[in-house]
Amino acid sequence: MPYLAIDSVRPGQYLGHTLYGETGNVLLRKGVQLNESFISKLATRGYRSLYVFENLEDEVEISDIVSSRVRNNAVTLLRRTFDNIAEEKPPHTWADSIQRMDQLAQQILTDLEHSETLKADLINLKCVNEYTLEHSINVGVMSGYVGLHAGLNMKQVRDVIKAGIYHDIGKTFVENSILNKPASLTDQEMVEIRKHPENGFKLLMNQLNISPIIGIGSYLHHERWDGTGYPNGMRGEQIHLYGRIVAVIDVFDAMTSDRLYHRARSNCEVLEYINSKSGICFDPELVGILNDKVYPYPTGSLVRLKNGFVAVVLTNSPEKPDRPIVRITGPQKYRGEVYNLANEPSEIQITTSAI
Repeated sequence: MPYLAIDSVRPGQYLGHTLYGETGNVLLRKGVQLNESFISKLATRGYRSLYVFENLEDEVEISDIVSSRVRNNAVTLLRRTFDNIAEEKPPHTWADSIQRMDQLAQQILTDLEHSETLKADLINLKCVNEYTLEHSINVGVMSGYVGLHAGLNMKQVRDVIKAGIYHDIGKTFVENSILNKPASLTDQEMVEIRKHPENGFKLLMNQLNISPIIGIGSYLHHERWDGTGYPNGMRGEQIHLYGRIVAVIDVFDAMTSDRLYHRARSNCEVLEYINSKSGICFDPELVGILNDKVYPYPTGSLVRLKNGFVAVVLTNSPEKPDRPIVRITGPQKYRGEVYNLANEPSEIQITTSAI
């Protein structure tokens, strides 16, 4: 089941994952056969890429470290919280949302604890129009995942999940025209954007009564290991661990996501970038955990082999993460052949991470 840009999706293919609407309702269920109308409407809603498969027998099982139900509930709840802020509703009216978000953080942690995957085998599927919300939940989930493998206790992991979820809450004070601008920001617009960590921290502390340690983790997500970040130019271990975790995950998720102004980059490309900034922008220990716990070629991604063949990743192996099992999609003569790259010579290995 390849993960395709939506302009490459064809009528007659089957949807590989369930898509949800703004209120948590199901838009399209996994397995529905796509037609031109469905594809057009999904593109209009902001979907840039989709998991699809050619026939019902051809499906590749996509696993996630957190269930789609929990993830979707979190997005819906965070949307409600953002709407309350935008509508300037009294803080006491948000109490139920905050309590439910605490419960969802626990559900995320429970899913992470019981995940059978030793590594995160995922592609960051998002609707461009819902980017801020879905990005926030992804950062919370992946921050918890890294925190779990960094030796944090269960309460600390819950805290870092919430720090990740709330890290961009200050963007509710930034004009949508700036947040969604497809061109480069002006100096003044950049000043406005750079206010969001502080504005978010004040909101969390003064109106939502979030634990200060969660607020600190959220506040520091743009600080950098070498001191070149903002808002305080902190460096190294001066930056609280939660902030260092959220910082590296924020960049990983943003770069692997479709945006209005750029296509998503592959896990492999983004991991290479983050490694190049290890000890410069990011905590080297956390970069090591990310390398160890995220597959460079997720299930469903398309790759090109050194012999020129295009293939879809079927299965990953923790022992050899750079050598998955793949099925050839082209050329036509070899279509459907399955290669276990762990057993293949160097000339039949992956040369580019995505098509």
